[in-house]
Amino acid sequence: MGKIQKIVLEAKGLSAGNQKFFLISDHAPKHRKPKSQTEFAYFLAGLLEGAGCFTENRLEIKFQKSNLSNAFFVKKMIGFGQVQNNKYILYHKIGLRKVITLLNGKMSTDSLLSNHYLAGFTDATGYFYIRITTSKKIILEYNLKFTSKNLTIIKKIQQVFGGSIWVAAQHNKVKQSYLLANCSIPKEDELLLCAKNDTPANRIYEYSSNEAYRIINYFDRFHCNSPSKLVGFFKWRKVYRILQRNEHLTLKGFDKVLRIKRMEYND
Repeated sequence: MGKIQKIVLEAKGLSAGNQKFFLISDHAPKHRKPKSQTEFAYFLAGLLEGAGCFTENRLEIKFQKSNLSNAFFVKKMIGFGQVQNNKYILYHKIGLRKVITLLNGKMSTDSLLSNHYLAGFTDATGYFYIRITTSKKIILEYNLKFTSKNLTIIKKIQQVFGGSIWVAAQHNKVKQSYLLANCSIPKEDELLLCAKNDTPANRIYEYSSNEAYRIINYFDRFHCNSPSKLVGFFKWRKVYRILQRNEHLTLKGFDKVLRIKRMEYND
C-alpha cells in the first residue's frame, strides 16, 4: 500500500481497483477542540513535549503569534496562568498541581492514533506542506521540526506514519540537511556529518512523511487547535481530495492545486 500511496501523492492517479482503499469524505469535519479533561490532558501532553518547559515551580509553553488563541484556550482549560510575550506561563501552585494530575499517565505515546497527543505535538512543531516538483508531481508532506529531546516520540511517529528523519544544521541562515541511514535515530558518529560548530544542544531535526491517507484519518478525528495548523491541514486535505478524484490530471484541476498552495498558511 505504501508504494500505491506514493503514486497517488505524485499525481499519477488511482486505478479503479485501488480507489476504495484511499477515499476520504468530501466533507471535512467541523473543528472540534478537546472538550473533556482526558482529551485536553493528552493534547496538553503533546503540546508540552513540543513547545513546553515544566519545572518544579513554573510551566511555560511557547506559541507563535498567529496562534495565541491556542494559548488562551490552554489558560481557560487549566483555569490559571497568564499569556504574555507569545507564551503561556503558569506559576500558581494549585494550577501546577492540576497540570501534574492531568498529565499523569498521558505522556505515554504507545497509542498515538487514539487520542489528542499528536494533535498537540503538531500544534507545537508541525506543518502541512504541499510540494509541486519541477515535473509537476504533487506531493503532500506532513513535517515536524524538533530538538534532540523529542527524538523518542519522533521515532514512534515514524513507526506509525513511515517517513524520514533528518539532522538539519543552520549556519549563516543556510540550512544543510543530512538524510540518516535507514531513517533511524542518529548515533553520535552519524552526527559528525553536521557542521563543525553544530552541537547536540542546538541541533535541529526534521521529520517528513507523505502517508497522507493515514495522516488525514488521524487529523479528521483529532484536530489541531492552532489556527494556522488547522487551516494548513484543511487545505492539505482539499488537495488530497483533488488527487482522489483525478482532477489534478486536468489543467483546471492542477491550477486549483496551485491556487491552494499559494494560500498555504502554516506559520
